[in-house]
Amino acid sequence: QRSIDFTSVGLDKEKIGIHTLGGTFGYTRADWFITDVLSVSAGAHSADRYGNSVTASYNSYNIRNEVRVGYLHDSISFASPVLISPRIGLVTDYVSVSAYTDSRGSSYSALSQPFAQASAGVNLRSHYEIAGISMKPFVDVSYTGLLSGRTVEVERSRRGIVNTVTDESDMHKFGLELGSEVEIGLQAKMRVAYIGSFSAKGSVNGITAGLQFDKAFETEFSLNYANGYSDGNIGVGGVNAFMGIKFVY
Repeated sequence: QRSIDFTSVGLDKEKIGIHTLGGTFGYTRADWFITDVLSVSAGAHSADRYGNSVTASYNSYNIRNEVRVGYLHDSISFASPVLISPRIGLVTDYVSVSAYTDSRGSSYSALSQPFAQASAGVNLRSHYEIAGISMKPFVDVSYTGLLSGRTVEVERSRRGIVNTVTDESDMHKFGLELGSEVEIGLQAKMRVAYIGSFSAKGSVNGITAGLQFDKAFETEFSLNYANGYSDGNIGVGGVNAFMGIKFVY
């Protein structure tokens, strides 16, 4: 969910409540696979600026589709076989941010803009049996490059003066995911991972954990810390948490 910062004020703080609904499609043929994830998000934003002296509230909506195509490479044998899965992808977003007026009287026009990103990555996964417990450690490294939508512009007006203000997204971003899946009996498995995102404007570091029961539904909880701001997100730093349920078929 994008949070556009047009003020460039180091004391900016923002709270965002997000609700997301989405679906995933996957198809595998021989050693090739394709996945498509479509999601719709609605966000309620509450911003404090200039050390809480200026406040604002607004809403945003985001429609995202991510298509990935990859290849399941033959395992490489070390202490345990390692499965290598390179992939490429395309991410498209359509973002809508409502017009709003802050408590100081500055008004910002509405924003509606598409964004497109190309991605590439590789996943390495292994499998171990330890004391009767099945563990599947993995490492995922990715790169995302912005194709369109780097510059975002809106009109700001105050006391009859209208000017154009801009925000710029990162052109390049690198991602790292490191964790493991652990099977708990025959009915459940647990997944724990570190997730990091790094760009010129800042970084996001987080821990995520999930439980899947009998392949029917999955619960997930994640905690993330942001340092700097990436892709127009929260400035300076912040902590956010996520909890959700996914139905698996």
